[in-house]
Amino acid sequence: MERYWYLLLIPIFVVLSVVGFSPLLYGVYLSLTGPNGSATLANYSQMVSDGDFWNSVAVSLAYSVLSTILAFCLGLALTFLVLQATRWRGLLEAVFLAPLAMAPIAVGIVWAPSTVWDDF
Repeated sequence: MERYWYLLLIPIFVVLSVVGFSPLLYGVYLSLTGPNGSATLANYSQMVSDGDFWNSVAVSLAYSVLSTILAFCLGLALTFLVLQATRWRGLLEAVFLAPLAMAPIAVGIVWAPSTVWDDF
């Protein structure tokens, strides 16, 4: 059994695949069906020939690329700023790392009233 531990993962992969891919496949099926239920590619041919579609693709790609580059450069610049600062380094690290702690704290505050640990 020690050699075949990965076989125990098959059921969860099957469940996650069904849950993950069934909405995707259903969406593809709906997009390929016409109003009367017949399979057609008219939706896609109309979409590909539309200039607004290609404009939205170009705008989406430009936004994605530019926002990724900007976020990377800003993060890199802030990292170098924190690493070079000697006097304010602790404060800057606390300011930049505080948002990472906020999500678990908020979850704890929200779920604390519903736990059984209130008696302790």
